[in-house]
Amino acid sequence: MTVWTAFEVVRLYYGISGNMMEKVPELATYVLLTIFPQMPFMIYFAYVQPVLFPVDPILGSFMLIYLVVQIYFGLITIRNQIRSQTSQF
Repeated sequence: MTVWTAFEVVRLYYGISGNMMEKVPELATYVLLTIFPQMPFMIYFAYVQPVLFPVDPILGSFMLIYLVVQIYFGLITIRNQIRSQTSQF
């Protein structure tokens, strides 16, 4: 849980800074950190770890769906940023 929390803080920092400063590399880092460390953690928390409470798989599934939505909108944002910066160039 500590490793997941550390990755979550870094991931959110890159997402916010990339969005506010309109920088594509930070947004790409956000999406990559969402795909690689966060998705396996969520799959583990939702389905692999021993169930302590009956609600654990349900909440893990919601978090997993939320991550998929974040990846989708992150990719759309990156594409829009690239188009905007290309038109300015």
